[in-house]
Amino acid sequence: MPHDHSRLQQSIHFNPTFIGPIMQEKPDFAAMIGSRICHDLISPIGAIGNGVELMQMDNEGSSPELALIAESVANANARIRFFRVAYGVASSDQRIAKTEVISILTDITRGTRLIYAWNTPADLSRREVRLAFLMLQCLETAMAYGGRVQVDRDDNGWRMAAEAPRLKLDAALWDAIAQQEAPAELGAGHVHFGLVPGELDRQGRSLIVDIKETTIRLSF
Repeated sequence: MPHDHSRLQQSIHFNPTFIGPIMQEKPDFAAMIGSRICHDLISPIGAIGNGVELMQMDNEGSSPELALIAESVANANARIRFFRVAYGVASSDQRIAKTEVISILTDITRGTRLIYAWNTPADLSRREVRLAFLMLQCLETAMAYGGRVQVDRDDNGWRMAAEAPRLKLDAALWDAIAQQEAPAELGAGHVHFGLVPGELDRQGRSLIVDIKETTIRLSF
C-alpha cells in the first residue's frame, strides 16, 4: 500500500504561535560539582572534629598530637566552608549573612599571616559574595608573605585594598583578569583567576585593578 506523504507532511508542522525556542541559562556543572564535594565532605570532617573533642575530654587535657589533629580538622572545615561559597552553586535570590562570612574568614585565616577586615551590609547576595571570595583568593595568591585586606561594599559596588610587606605577582594572570579575560595558561592552583571573568560578566560588573609596589586595589 503506497504511503500518503501529503497527509504525513500535513500532520507534522511547526506553529510559531504556540511553540518557540526557550532560552535558559546553561547549568553550571563545575559549581554543582563543587557544591556536591563540599556537601559530602563537611559532615565527616565535622564528625572527626567531634571525636577529637571527646578524646580531649576523656584524656583530661589536650596532648600535642590531639591538638595538631584538632587544628588540622578546623582548618579543613574552614576551607570547605570557604570553597562552598566560592565554587558552589549560587542563585541570584540566595542570601548570606555578614556574620557567617566573617566566621568563615576568621576561621580560614587562623594561624596564618593574613588578616581580612570585612565591612559590608548585614545581608548580601550569595552570588556577590561568591565573586568577592574568588577575588580574595586572587589576592591571597599574591600575598604569599602575609598582609591585610580591607573589603568594603556600598551602593557604588565593591572595593578591596590589600597591603603586604611584599607581593608575589604573576603578571599574566593579573593582566588577564584586568581585561576580564580568562588567562591563556592556567594551572589548578590558579583556577580562581579563570573563574573571575565569567562571574564578572554574569553580574554585569567591570573590574578595575590598581597594583603598586606593595598594594593591590580592586573595584568592581
